Amino acid sequence: MVQLLGVEYTTRPSGCGRAGHVLSEGLRSPSEPHVARSGADDGETRAAHPHSGARYGLPEGQLRRHAHTGVRADRGAGRGRGDHLRRLQGHSGRIRPSLLGSRNESTFSAVIFSVHRTECRGRCEADDHDEGRDASRVGLDRDHGCGHGGSERAGERRLRPGAPHGFRLRHGPGADRSAQVWCARPSHVLSERRPVSVAVHISVPIAVHRPRRTVNISYAWLKSVAPGLGDSPEELAERLALLGAPVEEVTPVSAGLKDVIIGEVKTVSGHPNADRLSLCEVFNGEEVVQVVCGAPVIEEGGYYPFAAAGVTLPGGLELKRAKIRGEYSNGMLCSEKELGLGRDQSGIMLLSGDVSAGQSLIEALGLDDVRMDVEVTPNRGDWLSHVGIAREVAPEGVAGVALQSIPGASSLALEVKTGEHDVSHGDVTIRIDEPELCYRFLGVIIRGVKVEPSPQWMVARLRAVGQQTINNVVDATNYVMMEMGSPMHAYDLGTLEGSSLIVRKAAEGETLQTLDGLDHKFDAEMLLIGDTAAAHDIAGIMGGMHSSVTEETTDILIECALFEPKSIRRTRRALGISTEASFRFERGVDPEGHLPAMKRVLEVILATAGGDVDGPILEVLPRPWEPSILTLRPTRVEQVLGIPFESAELKALLTPLGFTVQNGGGEGGDLSVTVPGYRSYDVTREIDLIEEITRAHGYDRFPDDLAPARPTTVPDHPLFQLEDRLRIVLSGEGLFEAANPAFASEHEGEVELNNPISLEESRLRSSLIPGLLRNVEYNFARGVRDVRLFELGTVFHAAGAGEPPREDLHVAFAVTGRREPEHWSRTGDAVDFWSIKGLVETVLSVSGWDDASEAEVEAEIAAGVEVGEVAGGSAGAAAGKLFVRRSSITLMADGTPIGAAGQVRPDRVDVPAWAGAIWAMELTLPAEPAVGVTPEYRPLSPFPGVDRDLALLVPYDVPTSTVSRAIRDAGGELLEQVTVFDLYRGDGVSEGHRSLAFRLRLQALDRTLTDKEVDRMVKKIMKRLGEDLGVEQRL
Repeated sequence: MVQLLGVEYTTRPSGCGRAGHVLSEGLRSPSEPHVARSGADDGETRAAHPHSGARYGLPEGQLRRHAHTGVRADRGAGRGRGDHLRRLQGHSGRIRPSLLGSRNESTFSAVIFSVHRTECRGRCEADDHDEGRDASRVGLDRDHGCGHGGSERAGERRLRPGAPHGFRLRHGPGADRSAQVWCARPSHVLSERRPVSVAVHISVPIAVHRPRRTVNISYAWLKSVAPGLGDSPEELAERLALLGAPVEEVTPVSAGLKDVIIGEVKTVSGHPNADRLSLCEVFNGEEVVQVVCGAPVIEEGGYYPFAAAGVTLPGGLELKRAKIRGEYSNGMLCSEKELGLGRDQSGIMLLSGDVSAGQSLIEALGLDDVRMDVEVTPNRGDWLSHVGIAREVAPEGVAGVALQSIPGASSLALEVKTGEHDVSHGDVTIRIDEPELCYRFLGVIIRGVKVEPSPQWMVARLRAVGQQTINNVVDATNYVMMEMGSPMHAYDLGTLEGSSLIVRKAAEGETLQTLDGLDHKFDAEMLLIGDTAAAHDIAGIMGGMHSSVTEETTDILIECALFEPKSIRRTRRALGISTEASFRFERGVDPEGHLPAMKRVLEVILATAGGDVDGPILEVLPRPWEPSILTLRPTRVEQVLGIPFESAELKALLTPLGFTVQNGGGEGGDLSVTVPGYRSYDVTREIDLIEEITRAHGYDRFPDDLAPARPTTVPDHPLFQLEDRLRIVLSGEGLFEAANPAFASEHEGEVELNNPISLEESRLRSSLIPGLLRNVEYNFARGVRDVRLFELGTVFHAAGAGEPPREDLHVAFAVTGRREPEHWSRTGDAVDFWSIKGLVETVLSVSGWDDASEAEVEAEIAAGVEVGEVAGGSAGAAAGKLFVRRSSITLMADGTPIGAAGQVRPDRVDVPAWAGAIWAMELTLPAEPAVGVTPEYRPLSPFPGVDRDLALLVPYDVPTSTVSRAIRDAGGELLEQVTVFDLYRGDGVSEGHRSLAFRLRLQALDRTLTDKEVDRMVKKIMKRLGEDLGVEQRL
């Protein structure tokens, strides 16, 4: 607890302090004759401060203090370097930083405190219970034992018109030590502080704001809403934890109140030795005992909570029989705060209703209940009420929820009058000027109410959930909010100008005094509710003081509205207010729950405050709410959860939660699910329905084994196997794996991001090569000449309108520098086209593309290729061509481009002059690669093989891979290997053809092949090539 103490100001340090120098004390001068109660210090002859006390002799031409003799100019008295003028008295212990917290909008508030002529008794404890309380409410002038009103007048003091330098905050109830007595001073007692002349601007830490995450639930109240609930509080806490709402604490409401009883005050008389104390004769049901009480108002014949001597209160205070100012006190009459039932400590808690002396307080107040502190995630605003929790835990689900009847209530049959922009009844008008911020507004008029304290049953319910009671009307709105989750507000109809309520934005600089007594100033974006003359309510947060319901109120207007959550959150943060209403509006209030909540509050008010409903329920509805309908696919449920569900099972799981499930009529037994209003904020997609199915089915009922549900989550999926093989192979070739972000600039990607981090990362990449080239540049900048990198990652390509982007898995590499590590036995040849060809063939051999490895030799096909086009996208990875003409190749599979490789153009990379050529490749991996087959053993032939070379004239439109495949098919088992070793175009080759040279190795396992057998095989191959591909043998 940080406390504000009386300020400490002196005209100079109290003594030599800790400056580290010994100062000789000069001769003392007479006391200053112009200052009342002056001492020896006030007559010193050194130069006066321009704004210090009444002095003369200020030297001309110098408006600053003189340095002490013998002290270096860069040192100050007391604490080393710095100004020593007007140093605070003594060396107070510093406040630990952890007590003050960080400076942010929810912890500190800049305010003005007037500390003029403050005395040492002006301190006051800063209450840390109310989060977000403004510092001006702490009540600096109401410290216990010092009386009320302003600070006491100090004695005459030195005239000091200048402003002080600051305010001192210290941890603890007083100064760390008494002031040192050095010489005669104006202060006539130790630790007395000098007065200050003007107000001081400071920042005061009142309370450390902690984001709220929990809601208080009464176990007895919950059981009344869900009659079939049979779980104990502990069992219920375990169930809620499994449902996603863990219970942080289970606390008996009556904790510490077992020995507190009802006491009847027989007589009240003044204390003979103290004006502010009273002597009360209290009957405890057995005898009359004397109690000394300090409360200002005690009624004779009144019933109050009484704790006898020997009782320990909830706060840990143990009462003992004690003599107070000469009179014995045998116990204590208690306030709400002392009993832990509220925060009101202004007076003793007066009890009403059917109570008797000696009765247990727990029994009298209905406190035999358990409070459950339930943690609620921000997306589950429907859990912020007893009805919302009951939907989850009732045995029958939604069907098992039933509101308890209100004592003395009668049935109501009210009509609803609806308007799009405004609605009126008699002289009362309700209007919405901001339909984008207020979606619905209901109001009802009740005349002739009698405002008085709430009945005991309502008080017990509200206290069980930590709510203060105000009066029967206000408590009724809070009761329904805690029960059903719809915040409400009651206006004194007589205070509304023109009997109107208008939902509008605030005027810039408009102010309003709220129910907590604070004045708030608004900007033009904040939403208010007011009449034709002024504002009366901060929409969705807190009502105004002027229109509040008091004991003089007879006619009221009840409001129940639906506001835009983001607007409420912004206003609440800007004003530093957090209320039960804003807590619910920020998380979303049931758009279908307003009318039932309005009828419920009417029942409660009419039963507890009387009165008559005037007219129908008035409703302004700018835009009717439409429930969302989602499609649920059982196949998708099985794919995500790993276990199959029948349609009937899905319906049985979702219906108790309030969802309406019907057959969708599509293939596969699809279901059509209507989302209830109270779940409309967090259930918006099919995957959200699957989450609800998971919760309803039970997390603990799913099998522990990992089912092959999705390719991206199953370790043994062929794609994962392919990635592992590629990593092993490329690492074995001496390449290092890189991992670059998936974000790219607008020149390197097609799919735009809605909320990019920066312009350089505004899209998703459509190629891996640009990231690898940046890695190469990074290494070049650090003097690394030999760079060999590869990357496996996802690239994204734009799809049609309304469709998600297409994702492909790619592998790419970039290499430059020497082909092999430097060694004295090698020349260190640089990486060239043939080096890349070998790497490409290696990648293709394990990538899953059948027979694609033969296409790379056709370098003439790709004279500069954009990687994006090759990969299937609509735009390249860069604006221009990526590879050098005649030094790049296209990778084909079944006539479809699947990648490209080649030398990167020098103008595409920022490289130093000494850098060698950069070679790169990018390949699209198959979406469903073939599952790896266990290799079979094949014995080596002990007989020699026969090589036969064939020069073939191949049409340009026939790929080399097609010719190679045809040769293999025709050669059969005797054909061991096919290799392309030459490409020729020029003289002797007919137009439209090229000459390809193939080397065929034929070998048998059981014999040596003869020339006749080889010739027959060659003829068979040539016949197949001529008939199918139009290929001729070049002679």
